[in-house]
Amino acid sequence: MKIKKGLALILALVMIITLMPTMAFAKTTNSVVKTYTVATDSDMPVVAIDLRADDSTGISANNVKFRINLENAVWSTDDQPTAGNLLDTQTATATGEATNLALAFKDADSYGDAGLGFTKVDENGQETAIPVGAIDITNTVDEDFAEVTLDLSAAANNIAKNSYLRIYLALTAGGEEGEVNVNIDANDSALSGGNFTVATASDNTTTASVTGTVKSYPRQTVTGANVEIRETSVSAIGTGYQVLRLTLPSGYTWSDLSIAGDLAEENDLVEIGTNDQGEPIMESRLINLMSKDENTYKADGVTRWLVDDLDNPGTPNGAYTVVNDRTLYVRVDTDAEAGVRESMILTPTFIIERDATMGDVSLSISSYRSDVNKVANASDLVIAVYGDDTVSVTTLAEDDQPEVVAGYLEDSDADPFVVQVTLEESTTDSLVTDRYIDFDFNGEIQVADEGYPIHYYVGNGNKNYDDGAVLDPEAIDIDGIDGDRSTFTLNLSKDTDLMDEWDPDEPNRITFYVPVTAEANYTGDIELTVSGSRAGVDETTLTVGTVIAPITVETEVTDIINGAQDQAVADIVITENVPGYLNADENIVVSLDTLNLDGFAFDSADVAVTDGDLSIATKIKEGTETITIPVEDISTEISTITISDVIVNLGRNLPEGEYEISVGGNALVENSKYLNYDADEDTGDFAGATVKVPYLNITTAADTEKGVNATFTDGQASYTLNGETVEMDVAPYIDSNNRMLVPIRYAANAMGVSDDNIQWNSYTQTGTISGAMGVVRVTVGSTNLITSNGTITMDTVAVNTNNRIYVPVRYIANALGASVSWDPATRTATFTS
Repeated sequence: MKIKKGLALILALVMIITLMPTMAFAKTTNSVVKTYTVATDSDMPVVAIDLRADDSTGISANNVKFRINLENAVWSTDDQPTAGNLLDTQTATATGEATNLALAFKDADSYGDAGLGFTKVDENGQETAIPVGAIDITNTVDEDFAEVTLDLSAAANNIAKNSYLRIYLALTAGGEEGEVNVNIDANDSALSGGNFTVATASDNTTTASVTGTVKSYPRQTVTGANVEIRETSVSAIGTGYQVLRLTLPSGYTWSDLSIAGDLAEENDLVEIGTNDQGEPIMESRLINLMSKDENTYKADGVTRWLVDDLDNPGTPNGAYTVVNDRTLYVRVDTDAEAGVRESMILTPTFIIERDATMGDVSLSISSYRSDVNKVANASDLVIAVYGDDTVSVTTLAEDDQPEVVAGYLEDSDADPFVVQVTLEESTTDSLVTDRYIDFDFNGEIQVADEGYPIHYYVGNGNKNYDDGAVLDPEAIDIDGIDGDRSTFTLNLSKDTDLMDEWDPDEPNRITFYVPVTAEANYTGDIELTVSGSRAGVDETTLTVGTVIAPITVETEVTDIINGAQDQAVADIVITENVPGYLNADENIVVSLDTLNLDGFAFDSADVAVTDGDLSIATKIKEGTETITIPVEDISTEISTITISDVIVNLGRNLPEGEYEISVGGNALVENSKYLNYDADEDTGDFAGATVKVPYLNITTAADTEKGVNATFTDGQASYTLNGETVEMDVAPYIDSNNRMLVPIRYAANAMGVSDDNIQWNSYTQTGTISGAMGVVRVTVGSTNLITSNGTITMDTVAVNTNNRIYVPVRYIANALGASVSWDPATRTATFTS
């Protein structure tokens, strides 16, 4: 069928019209004037919705009836629209119509007042009230909806095209987080309906965020990035006060804090005293008081800052800041402005201490006390970074590193043993004033005393120790506690001499020359860990030298019998590793470690230099536990001392087992008398022997057979006894002195002692074993093992671990009449008797 052209055109137009959005024919275009973020269950700022007339006739019907539905909100009966809280109060006041905007619509039968107000706004923004008589709210009103009828028949009330009907709503947000919506159901009136989000409700009162750049710092006093505490909704905090608890990580301590922002009350001053003219001295009650030394004190080892009392803002000098220096409590008065979300800005200043861990420095915030809504907790606010590798740390090439002779302070040329470490800036000011640099040697290495100062050289190229300048003593801190000088700290300051040589415009290079000495019996690498710089040097460990022993000792283990005299034992050969180190006019001392028990003596021996040009005295001290060899003159070539035809006498006091000889004496160990040790303190191997080697194995007569063979293995909760496995409820372990500790009960059981013959005194922490070899008594924490034959001094102590008494395996085995051997591969100790 054919269709005429005119009819086809009409049908096409109809189809186009039906495809157009219906909103094209909307009577009004609706919009929310301003949206807010608000707190749940709280009164909101007055919100407004504009309905703009799009039709050429405007909105002028006799009755415009529509319904307002609230979602996640109810009417606020305490805060109806007034001239004081409308958005356009200035215009409303200028028209003289503002008083008509405060409308209370009473529903006598049910809910009460609804927070509603209406104005009309012309296309120029001029706002005019709609008279009260033109408005009717029907009886169908509840806490979350209202039916409204407007009589716009009067010309004064007409809403012309491009003018607005403005609806003001005073609401209380609901208890759910999320959108607060207003739905307008137009009821086919002259208005267009719709759903409008007027606010977002949130449970949190504030958010905290870091503003500005987070920078990297070395160990120093740092001003971190600002932290903004911002209200999540208008008036979420309110006017009152907050006591904030601000916590830094462990190893960081507070130095200062400043607070700004419109949420913090301005000009918060208190009188802290008067000047000479009697005029009041005003000080901010914010935390800047804490930076003044005269306003700090310590109690119970805790630093406290004196600022205002928490509850009485007009009273200065209340104890304010407590808790281990990293937690700060500060009172802030808040001054909230209605209808505006506000914030306060915290600027933290803190000190990076030596024990601080490199990485992010995070601030945690919580409200300790408040008389209004509390600031929300916040954590992991990164305000700074400790450490950024901008300084390289190097030392000499391996082939150029020094050899340090153990036990000595000087080499054969009377020069100190010196290690070098160089710090080089990658950029200018990588190392600046008042920055700490920590130096940590392995424990067997000590920094020499004041007679051998640390030198330094600023510039390129390698220098000798004597070419460097002496480091200002004020710049160095060496602990020196109980003889431990393995750690020291440098503080590069403008007050030190070296800063005069510093180039402020170019990267610098500084080399430190550190005189050191090593334990008498240590051989191996000298390791140095360096940390700290402008950006913090990552923990860098370098090998800066090697320690060698001055001598080697060769001998063999000889079996000898308890109670026998005139027993021949093996020769002892002492050979220099480097010439010229056996000091003249001092003694070499060879001694047997008898556990401090009597009953052993060297009866005689021949001592001679069998190679080289070392000069020793021919007279030696015999008939004691030691052989003493006086050195008359040093060697110029490697020399050897041979002790031959050695005869020993042995009483019956020493337990069976293997015994070591040690070779030491002032001819070999000189560093202990130069280091600043307390004479009453045990200085350990720095005053001990250079070399210890097994020498004698004491046994009983051949007809004494006990037939005991027991093995204890590190970490294994069972032991073997003559091939049988015996379970234990605890396991042996290796202590910090590298000694295996075994439970005393099982060690005694292995030697045939029953539980009935093991006594424990919990008051004195003493265990007593009664066995075939006599009585053995051990006390927790003591190095003495008391036996029927005398006291054995151990090189470690008995301990109480998990209610089990542990004793060193070697000493308890010897005391109970057994010898003990050690297999380092399997970490197993074997008792035999």
